[in-house]
Amino acid sequence: MSHKLIPIGSLQFQDGYNIVRSDKELTANSKEVEKAMEAQNDDPTLFPIKYVTVGNKKFTRNHATLRAALARGWKEVYAMPSPHEANSLADMLDLVFSNNQGHPVSRVAQGKLYAKLRDGELDEEATAKAAKDAKVGEEVAQVWKREPMSLEEIGAALKPSYTGEHVRQCILLAESSPEIGELLESGEVSSGVVISAKSLAKDDEGKALKIIKAAVRKAKDDGKECATKQHFDAVKADFTPQKKLVAAGKETKEEPAVEQKGTQEAAQDEKAPEPPATLPTDDSEPALFTKDAAQSPVKAKDAKKALVTVLLKWAEDSGNTFTDDEVDELADRIIDANLPL
Repeated sequence: MSHKLIPIGSLQFQDGYNIVRSDKELTANSKEVEKAMEAQNDDPTLFPIKYVTVGNKKFTRNHATLRAALARGWKEVYAMPSPHEANSLADMLDLVFSNNQGHPVSRVAQGKLYAKLRDGELDEEATAKAAKDAKVGEEVAQVWKREPMSLEEIGAALKPSYTGEHVRQCILLAESSPEIGELLESGEVSSGVVISAKSLAKDDEGKALKIIKAAVRKAKDDGKECATKQHFDAVKADFTPQKKLVAAGKETKEEPAVEQKGTQEAAQDEKAPEPPATLPTDDSEPALFTKDAAQSPVKAKDAKKALVTVLLKWAEDSGNTFTDDEVDELADRIIDANLPL
């Protein structure tokens, strides 16, 4: 790959490309690069910049470095052509690969990129031409500059590879309402809490926001700046409809939790031939993930700890990558789903 000094004015920023960095992050990153440039006596050869060519224009792929060079008043930069075609899958994934070497890309920012890969890039001009040239009644296929990808395909293309579930959660975070997005960006709530709140709210954005704000209030009451899983766990009962209690073969009802002023209608009776199996919660007494809880003297929190250990070992053996919050949430989902182990 050839390196050479070129006029700094010959490089441009491509609108809409660097979606994994906010302007605030980009400014902070470029300030750090500026300090490094000053320490290295403003030697351009120590700060190479990759670029892609579209038509007769060159677009940088090292945004913070170019910003810093401009701020330092450089006349030339040490540049090289990128090995990837502009706006190709490899070019877009390089946003994650290259940025993660410095400041890791957040899950929200990843989600913005994954959503673009999921939706693909339609060649509108070619598609319109194909439709114009088509015969009457002939089905016209869309022409793609970049084909849409499944969540699993996106995960497999990443290095290290991720599961489709990780990709789905990142997109879910990126496509949250502006109000939830502001809480995430300000650091008042963790991404794990947002994912758990959306799951509890059945993807109802309004209800999810109420749950998240309740967790944020709980965190502030505890003197914490960011709401985490422990704060979500502390408030989720207030937003969970109470299920019918079954005892001694008889059915009873428990009033549903009240989320706000007013009441909710109780669920209709359902006949149960036998008491259902129960799973432990963090405050429950001895039970394991079996139908006969009496045979399992292990406490619920110990059982969950064992489940988390199993999941972490599976992830390691299978080459999947999960955050601690993701593993913890998966364990909770298995418990909530009443799955026997």
